[in-house]
Amino acid sequence: MAGWKLCAVTCLAMVLLSLIPQLHLWLVRGRDWNGVYVSTQGDEFLYSAYINTLIDGRGRRNDPFGAKDSTATSPVPESTFSIQFLPAYVISFLARLSGASASTALIVLLGAAGLFASLSVFWLLNSVVGDSRLAAAGTLFVLCLGGLAGGHGLLGLLLKDDLSIPSLPFLRRYQPAAAFPLFFVFNGLVWQALTSQSKRGVRVRAILAGLTLAVLVFS
Repeated sequence: MAGWKLCAVTCLAMVLLSLIPQLHLWLVRGRDWNGVYVSTQGDEFLYSAYINTLIDGRGRRNDPFGAKDSTATSPVPESTFSIQFLPAYVISFLARLSGASASTALIVLLGAAGLFASLSVFWLLNSVVGDSRLAAAGTLFVLCLGGLAGGHGLLGLLLKDDLSIPSLPFLRRYQPAAAFPLFFVFNGLVWQALTSQSKRGVRVRAILAGLTLAVLVFS
């Protein structure tokens, strides 16, 4: 029970941290925020546009800016969007189901990415070390300080005079925010497959790891 409490507190902290930019916009703009989402990355509008086309019912291969759909006589070539289509399909499906716009979907994704990333990292670390306190500390360390490895955020400003990438790059929507937690789920399943004492447990976890990897390939 204590482990789950630590997990819940860690997840809550990361969700709040993830939503700070959007909360700040709401606080500053009040009722005049006009339904827009805060963009922490310069290319998030590209992914938003593609999600919007899927919400409108257009096909997987389409040009969201040229308003062009792929047809037999005028095919649209494969692109990053059409190949890494699973996150966009899931987000657009849930948006249509709830009647939400692409902008609203990306706002929700910001908090959901913080939540599921926290859960997946905590689960992986807890599976490996068997200590919920260490797993909670490790989750915050990985998610909050992982950008330091690439010199992002304030460290990038000090070392490279570049603040173009924020300090929580995993929140870039929808790549890699939507599929980011699955990377840790994959590693956790592989770890459990290697350490399980049950042959059936090994097979189940190996199959699940393979399916997770297949999802990651198209995400």
